[in-house]
Amino acid sequence: MSSNANTPASERRTVLLPANSGIAEGPALKQELLGLLESDALVVVDVSDIQRVDTVTLQLLFAFRRDRTAKGRATAFSGDSGAWQRACTILNLHVDSLTHS
Repeated sequence: MSSNANTPASERRTVLLPANSGIAEGPALKQELLGLLESDALVVVDVSDIQRVDTVTLQLLFAFRRDRTAKGRATAFSGDSGAWQRACTILNLHVDSLTHS
């Protein structure tokens, strides 16, 4: 996971995913991501605190990155957690495929 080190902090927006990133948190995460969809700033999604993650969160993140990429906007992922790695491994997702800088 990486972020663009050349982007000034003032041009970054960070989304800190909660420890429990499950279906109950999905609507709030969706609203937060929708609010950042049109931002020209680099959006960095921090997965450091995740202790539990489900497919709802992963689907939202993939759709968010896909939509931002289609509009020429950068999204990056930072941090790490065992739960994040396990979820990506189980679903055969490569973290690099989530990263765009």
